[in-house]
Amino acid sequence: MIIGHDRLIHDLKTLADHGEMSHSYLFWGPERVGKKTVALAFANYLEKKVFEIPSGILGDNFLILPTGERSIGIDRIREIKNFLWQKPNRSSHRTVVIDDAQLLTNEAQDALLKISENPPASGLIILVVRSAELLTQTLSSRFQKIYFSSVPREEIKAWLIREHKLSPSRAEELAGDSLNQPGRAIALLSNKAHNATEESAKKFLRLSRGERRDFLKDLVLHDTFNLEEFLDALIIQILRTKNFDLWHRVLALRRDASYLNVNPRLQLETLLGSRE
Repeated sequence: MIIGHDRLIHDLKTLADHGEMSHSYLFWGPERVGKKTVALAFANYLEKKVFEIPSGILGDNFLILPTGERSIGIDRIREIKNFLWQKPNRSSHRTVVIDDAQLLTNEAQDALLKISENPPASGLIILVVRSAELLTQTLSSRFQKIYFSSVPREEIKAWLIREHKLSPSRAEELAGDSLNQPGRAIALLSNKAHNATEESAKKFLRLSRGERRDFLKDLVLHDTFNLEEFLDALIIQILRTKNFDLWHRVLALRRDASYLNVNPRLQLETLLGSRE
């Protein structure tokens, strides 16, 4: 089920029903608010006339995800070109969804630009990204931008009660910790790795400055360590301690982590271990 974005969904359906769609969209906004979910549901609507998450594989949809190297190279763009220039089987459009599009290499972005400049009549490309500024300006300018806002806390709470059968108190807790992101609420509810990150954040804040440095050396070496997820967990835990000086510093680091290729251990030691 899609949470929030009712007006946006209505507009997308109207554009599709009236044949007024663009050939290229850029879905951008905070993480875990449903950008990729809406993109896939839109592809489902074009093929099956139902705006919901596909229950199976769509014949006219191609989803691109980052590789293990955390990049999307030009070979995937060649696959996109081949896919788009084929006629749709059941849908009005052949739809390509590229998640984490900020991971497109410069070469891949240049190749995608050429496709967007002369798209096939039945082709649709949707890029999913945190910010349009993470793409080259030339590529970004070719795509119609649609902003996805955070989802209100009360809406997330009601959804957790209705769809996941949580008690009001548990739903209130998860909604409060979700940072207005439905995807984060689900991760907190069911993802063991995510819950382990929450516990790591709690432990980190209990340690002294010297202990934090040793803790970080071990933490960042884990293959599953994700700096942005760890910072999100810290933001929640620090709010509970009301240490607003530290909270502002973590928010600044979280912003930088979204745009810059920062060294996790160095940044955490510098910004979080420098002073209490």
